[in-house]
Amino acid sequence: MALSQLPNGVYLRSTINAKPETDPQVLAAFSPDIIPMGLTRPDHDALIAAYDEFIAHDIDSTESKTRIYLRGKAVVKDTSGTVETEVTLKAVPNELILWPQAWVNAPVVGHSTLSASKDGEVVATHTPIVYNPTEKLGRHDAFIAQAETVSAAGTPKDLVKQVQNWRDLVKHVGQDPTVTTYNAVFADPRSTEISLTTRFRMFENQANVVRMAFSIEAVGTPSDDIDVSLSCFGVTPDSKHFSFGQSRTTIRPSKLIYINAAVPKNFDGNITLSVFNDKQHTFGDYSSISVGAYAVGVVNGQETYTLLGAEHMVFHSDIRVKKVLKKFARVREAQATNGATDASTYPFYFRESVTDNGQFPRTTAGHSPDIQPLGTLPDANVQTDLGPGNYTVDVSDKRSVGTVVGNVSNYIYLRGTTNAPTSGSVRLFAVPCSLLLYPSQYSQDAYIILDHDTGGDPQTAIRTYNTQSEESPNPILFSEPFNFSDPPPPPPSSDHYCLVAECKPDGVDSDGEPYVWPHEEAGDFATGSEYAAWIYNQPYVCQRNISYARNPNAPSQVFYTTFTIPPGFSSAENWQFELRAINCPPGSYVEMDSSDADIAVANLAIAGPDQVAGCQFTGKAPGFTCQVVIRWYANGTTIQNGQRIEGNLYLTELYTGAMSYELFKRHKIGKRCESTIVRTVRADYPNVDIPGKNVASQKPQPPKIGGAHTRRQLGERYVSPGTIYVNYLVGSDGIGYNLG
Repeated sequence: MALSQLPNGVYLRSTINAKPETDPQVLAAFSPDIIPMGLTRPDHDALIAAYDEFIAHDIDSTESKTRIYLRGKAVVKDTSGTVETEVTLKAVPNELILWPQAWVNAPVVGHSTLSASKDGEVVATHTPIVYNPTEKLGRHDAFIAQAETVSAAGTPKDLVKQVQNWRDLVKHVGQDPTVTTYNAVFADPRSTEISLTTRFRMFENQANVVRMAFSIEAVGTPSDDIDVSLSCFGVTPDSKHFSFGQSRTTIRPSKLIYINAAVPKNFDGNITLSVFNDKQHTFGDYSSISVGAYAVGVVNGQETYTLLGAEHMVFHSDIRVKKVLKKFARVREAQATNGATDASTYPFYFRESVTDNGQFPRTTAGHSPDIQPLGTLPDANVQTDLGPGNYTVDVSDKRSVGTVVGNVSNYIYLRGTTNAPTSGSVRLFAVPCSLLLYPSQYSQDAYIILDHDTGGDPQTAIRTYNTQSEESPNPILFSEPFNFSDPPPPPPSSDHYCLVAECKPDGVDSDGEPYVWPHEEAGDFATGSEYAAWIYNQPYVCQRNISYARNPNAPSQVFYTTFTIPPGFSSAENWQFELRAINCPPGSYVEMDSSDADIAVANLAIAGPDQVAGCQFTGKAPGFTCQVVIRWYANGTTIQNGQRIEGNLYLTELYTGAMSYELFKRHKIGKRCESTIVRTVRADYPNVDIPGKNVASQKPQPPKIGGAHTRRQLGERYVSPGTIYVNYLVGSDGIGYNLG
């Protein structure tokens, strides 16, 4: 059916790759246009801009409600008026094949009207349908949306009577673009073992058995060490037992495993898909493992496969992020109950800048004024220099004191702020300069700042605080410095050290457990967004990553830094490296290169006081390390007071995600992408089409659904609108001159 043959109306898709006018794929049940969003309230324009993206959230039964948005694309012809399509949404307990017997008479969850005035216009609902999720003992709900547009085929008035076998199902439902289905459940991307159980029925009024194939399809999953199994048990109407299954086997991304079964007519049973991730790899966001049911036929001696239904296990970091956000919110509420001034702060916190007022979540900069290196001798006037009178002064910046000088003692002071009577301990780490200072990296034994006991034996250097002050804010100075003694020169990929401070309050936390050091509690993060949520909400950790121009009269300034993608992260994480030039003289220029060709900026000419240039990258394997060199060239100018060159590492996340709703939309933290993002499809793209790979001579197999990703050809360049993404600063390093 050509697009012009569809009646006027707004049409929803049942998969990201469906075409309502020619291939509606109704029975695939992976709609990107039925959009559960939990408690998140996405902007209306973001739903439209992200039309080429699957952006649904998990349905969390612990949340009071789930907001469900609808969107679609319009067919408008032979009219100058507005086309309106009313859509009815129903929810039913999940079934592998969504027979109309399951949903025709199901209660209505809600109605929405989609309006459009132009052909091809993408529209979305402003007001969501509110759905109240409930626990279902291992089951979940599937959704069916019915549009009141009159389809060319026409939905029968009595659909249950019309559909008595799989051929009727395909004819009356599978080809009807006014019906849209969603049958997906979300899972933790670091799950070691997880199962999906669904009901499976086979209505049949003609044959005694139905030849079928059952597929397991992986899209965007880790490349190795992921196993799956499938089992089915049930009975026929005359109480005969029937079962089939696939024993545990390895599955790889973009692969499809299938088994054949002759299913008795009117069979009713349960199918369970199990996924095993013994080595705890991290699944990328919106990677999926699907189970599909196909009818098998024979045409001209060749087997054919017709999709009858599918169900999808979708992996997403939001599940872990929401746990982090909820935990910090719970902690702040408990702290307020115990004496803090309000529920957005803590009795003790480190600052990220001299203007930091202790409100959380907060921005992060990696340049904390509460870590103060003051040189190779103790400061004889430390109470004056760093005490309350200079609480809003970064003395290290004013003096251009580098973080570390090799082979001598380096004296480093810590400060903090309290809002209520409290006590605790602090400690310090020194790490060869690195942009991404995650806990399991900076807490290695080699980076711990030590003291020596009376016998000369090394021990972790710890300083304590104990205040009865109820003032808010109340500056705290640890007047006994930390001595980073005789450090070796940084490795060749670094030219300075970065410093990380931690605090451990006394007493017990909101769960009634004794406080531990933040790196001990955090452990290894599985996803970038989980780490970002942690660092933006963490009061007990701060960083100082900065070096200073050693020879201001030189024609160029150079600094080195590095970053390592944590071993547990997924290669599907999206990143941006930004080169930023602040207060540099016009006419000078900066450039950046690195050990990876994807991460470079050539000749950024300085014409204003704050300029940036950057590059996006993805596909970097866990443990990937990049060495970065940034150069500023005077080009006949002179270095200026307050000049700073930064290398900033950002995590790029969808604007419609749970973290973006909490940090960006509610607290204005993060930076929305402004320019379009151009990417090239590589072999590791989740739904890649490699020309010539599926040749006609190969044995026919069930067609792939393709998961939650648009199918694209290898080497294809495609554009994503930048407005659907937000960048979150997760690491920063730089070189400055006379910053105070």
